[in-house]
Amino acid sequence: MVLSPLLSLGLAWLVSLLSKEQDIVTFYDQKASGSAMAVLGLTQAHLVAVLFRSHGNPAVRARHPWAFFAVPVLLTAAMAISPLALAFCMALTVFWDVYHSSMQTFGLCRIYDAKLGAPPLQGRTLDIWMNHAIYVLPILAGPTATLIISTTHTLRGTPLNFIAAAGSWAIAMQPVMVPYLAALGVGIVILYIVLTGRMVTRGYPLSPVKVGLLVSTAVTCVAASGFDAFGQALLVVNVFHAVQYLALVWFLEQKNILQMFGVPSRPGPRRAALLSWLFLVGTYGFVVGVAPKFWREWPHLQTTALIVVTAINLLHFWYDGFIWSVRRQQVAPAPAPGV
Repeated sequence: MVLSPLLSLGLAWLVSLLSKEQDIVTFYDQKASGSAMAVLGLTQAHLVAVLFRSHGNPAVRARHPWAFFAVPVLLTAAMAISPLALAFCMALTVFWDVYHSSMQTFGLCRIYDAKLGAPPLQGRTLDIWMNHAIYVLPILAGPTATLIISTTHTLRGTPLNFIAAAGSWAIAMQPVMVPYLAALGVGIVILYIVLTGRMVTRGYPLSPVKVGLLVSTAVTCVAASGFDAFGQALLVVNVFHAVQYLALVWFLEQKNILQMFGVPSRPGPRRAALLSWLFLVGTYGFVVGVAPKFWREWPHLQTTALIVVTAINLLHFWYDGFIWSVRRQQVAPAPAPGV
């Protein structure tokens, strides 16, 4: 968990050693990048895993019936009926993904401190801004920012054209803002170190695992997003984020997943349930994340897959934002993922 960002960076380095010909695979009589397909499939697999936390957990499901049953139907229907709604939601997922990924590392930080008895609210704001500084700001200051912001261009010529215009302005201003974003990031990190040091001297139980996670994430995100190391920036951040999330869901929802598969909590059945669960989410990731790109003769299925993927993405970001909460002491009793 802690080293996953650095391991992801190492994986990107290995992929960068491959020639374009070596990275090409043939699927459905068409050629594509094998590494890109793998990352896309893994990304979609981790996104659907949230349903095992929302709909697969009876206690959580009972608390949010409207969010878990009515909203998915309404959201999917809106995108199916309105191309504008679909375009807007697709652009929204890209930006929400960046914020969500930063907040995932924040959540892990809070879990590690909570395990040592840290008060749920103390240092919370500091951790939020620290994670934005090491994850969001490198993306905004790096070459991948243009790729992300350009998703707003799908709204050109629509009633939401002002969003596309704002995106074009942001792309034009991004090179000018780079030094200011870098200075802001460095300032937040320094402030975080100083203020956290003061909390520790007053008795705050700072987890060394959390420190390792922050350092690992900062090094990886600056190298990958800030400089597009090895030309695989999106591979790096998507891989370690997805791996962390899948591990988190398994650790926190293992009991419910075992019950869903009807197996006892013993080593053998538990491993079988884990493999079955990974196969299920992996199959979804492949089918909706990879295969639709090659279904040329079935355009309606392509559109359907796009709607399903976008809906799952948005629900993942939204559900993950309120289901787990160290602040409300909903995750502290569960075993935290290890190093």
